[in-house]
Amino acid sequence: MPVGRTKTVLAIIPIIVGVAFVAYAVHSTVSENAAKEASAHALGFLSYAEQTTAAQRGARTPAEWHAKLANDTAKQKIADEERAKAEAERKKNNGRLMHLSGRRRQRKAENAN
Repeated sequence: MPVGRTKTVLAIIPIIVGVAFVAYAVHSTVSENAAKEASAHALGFLSYAEQTTAAQRGARTPAEWHAKLANDTAKQKIADEERAKAEAERKKNNGRLMHLSGRRRQRKAENAN
């Protein structure tokens, strides 16, 4: 075999090995993720990520997890309504009390409550 071909083959072998390693790593990752997803779907979760999040927040079953989500959503809705109500009240009072200064504004606000 001529010297030029030997050098070419020796230069290509590490590239082939590297490509094979990357292909194996990708295949392993895809297979592992598919197994995790299948396990999560078998338990009733939408995805492995949802199952992991549920476990971190203390829910063991999909029913517990969905109940927690519904409860959190209800709490968030109430908090948003209270925040909007407080903001509207603040804007209303701010416009009405704008002409008063310092202590007079504070007394006026205390008397209004």
